[in-house]
Amino acid sequence: MPIGAARGQTPVPTAKALVPLLALAFSIALAAPPRAHARAPLTDGVYVGVVTPGVGAGGIELGMSRAQVIARLGRPFVDLDHEFMEYARSHPGDGSARGEYREFDLYLRDGRVTSIAIGNQPGFHLATGERVSGPGAISALRRRFGHRLKAVHGLGGPLYRIVDRRRGKIVWTDFSTPRFGPHAKITSVDIVWPLPQRRAGDRRSAHRPARAPSRIGRVSARSAH
Repeated sequence: MPIGAARGQTPVPTAKALVPLLALAFSIALAAPPRAHARAPLTDGVYVGVVTPGVGAGGIELGMSRAQVIARLGRPFVDLDHEFMEYARSHPGDGSARGEYREFDLYLRDGRVTSIAIGNQPGFHLATGERVSGPGAISALRRRFGHRLKAVHGLGGPLYRIVDRRRGKIVWTDFSTPRFGPHAKITSVDIVWPLPQRRAGDRRSAHRPARAPSRIGRVSARSAH
């Protein structure tokens, strides 16, 4: 009879007797699947924002983790293999033609944002206030960055490039235009960490993304060196 149990009374288990029961309960708790976290809401889309050369745009910066992006913008419209996140689509509410495409795409490598692509986005501005797609954007960039704003004949056409460094790595900010000139209209912006390329005599393979995006691919196809 357990200690403290009187005749005719229900026995009270001792501490020693409770040990196996507690161990069993603990093992069941460990084996139970974790409670699912609340799913982040779907994004409303990114159609306005500020472009900061060498850093980022629309509140997203190069080097951000995928979790940080979702915490700030919500779940993307498209999420491919944790390497591509689409945050803009046609947006008839802003007066654009029905079905007109907007672009705010993020490309990731090793879980971090390495490229930001913006296209056909009249709601984006420079830090100085000029609309990126407006006629005064190139002149504003020239005033702000001077000779650091370089005219480049890219594989996809003319563009203006600013070269910076972020976290010890070269960053290109490319402003694509149909032509060169102070009043040229910027049609798209790419902020990207270009991938290192193989040099002559270097037997190490160049690090390339698993998927080369159509427009970013032409930007990062060459080394900044």
